Amino acid sequence: MVPKCLCFDVYPINPFDFRSSTGEVAQEANLKMSGILSQLQEQTIDENLVLKMLEENLKLIWDQCLHDGYSS
Repeated sequence: MVPKCLCFDVYPINPFDFRSSTGEVAQEANLKMSGILSQLQEQTIDENLVLKMLEENLKLIWDQCLHDGYSS
């Protein structure tokens, strides 16, 4: 069984440069795959497990975030 541990945050950012009085509006995404990170920090890495976790995380991101917008 592959542990699920994925955090995906999207939030607006508005950096403002006070010296030039300019700013911009953008969105920033933060992706944390702590399950994969903890596996990579182990002394003995199960490469197949890490690959499976990465594949499942990317499939989840594609299915939930990208695929719907791509097909429109």
